[in-house]
Amino acid sequence: MIETIPLQIGEISITLILKDVKNVHLSVHPPDGRVTLVAPLSTRVDVARAYAISKLAWIRAQQNKFLNQEREIPRQFVERESHYLWGQRYLLTIVYNDAKPFVKLDHKRITLSVRPNSNIREPLFIVFCTDTESLEAPFSRWQLSIMQGSFSIAMN
Repeated sequence: MIETIPLQIGEISITLILKDVKNVHLSVHPPDGRVTLVAPLSTRVDVARAYAISKLAWIRAQQNKFLNQEREIPRQFVERESHYLWGQRYLLTIVYNDAKPFVKLDHKRITLSVRPNSNIREPLFIVFCTDTESLEAPFSRWQLSIMQGSFSIAMN
C-alpha cells in the first residue's frame, strides 16, 4: 500500500510517500528541484514534516545547484550542428537525395539523407514522424532506438 501526501513547508512543496520501506529517503529531483520524501507506512505526518524542516538547508542547496546548472541550448537540426550519442560528439550533415530517406552514422558525422523538396527546418519529419510531432522527438527516438539496437543504421 502506498499513500501520497502533499506537504507545504514555506515556499517548498514536498511530496510525502508512505510505503513499505524501512528507512526515510529524501530526494531532490532535477531539473526543477521537485522534492520527495519516502517514509515507512508507520510514520506520522508531523514526524515527516519535522524531518523535512530539519533538512530545509540541504533541500534549498540542492535546488539552487539544479537551478544554477548550465543547460544545453535547444537543437536547431541544421547543417554542422553538434549532437551527442554515447558520449561522443557528432556533426549533423544533411544530404538531399531523390531516394528513400535514411540516417547514417560514421566516425564523426550523423548524415541525414532526405528528399530534395524537403523543408530544411523539418528534414526529420520525412524520416521519422507525423506532422504533429516536434522536430526533436524523432531524432531523440532515433538515438534511443540505436542505443537499444532496434534501428538499422549504416556504420562505417
